[in-house]
Amino acid sequence: MNLKRISIVLALITVLALIATSAYAAKADEDGRQKLVGTWVCDVAGEPEFQALHTFHADGTFNETSSLLGQGQEGPAQGVWKRDGNQYQLTFQLFAFDPETGESTGMIRVRVTLNVDKPDHIQGTFAVADFIDLDGTITELGGGPDPYTCTRVNVVPAQ
Repeated sequence: MNLKRISIVLALITVLALIATSAYAAKADEDGRQKLVGTWVCDVAGEPEFQALHTFHADGTFNETSSLLGQGQEGPAQGVWKRDGNQYQLTFQLFAFDPETGESTGMIRVRVTLNVDKPDHIQGTFAVADFIDLDGTITELGGGPDPYTCTRVNVVPAQ
């Protein structure tokens, strides 16, 4: 082989190695995201205990509604999540309302740590909540760590 041919072969090997490495890294991230992406039914401990539906989107956004919604004290939640090693971090916010008047009193911000311990099961820990007053004042509500568990909603075939 001449020097030009050896250089071309080495360049091709380098390009193939870069493509393979990039594809592996993309697949690893996709696999990590796929573990969490979807809708989950969650049983949340604490006072009061309640159920929630959590939906994690592939772009890192989040939606939640809960069985507390009917009490008129809170709205549905919107948030973001990210992978953090073997765990996930979730932050979401929801409007808080005066149950007597229905007027907004501010927002609640919640921070959660999640672990997908089985393909269709999450162990979560509610870490801390903040109340964001209408004027922007933030008050830490404390609470936690309250554990909760979630089970993935799967397609049930129509018959």
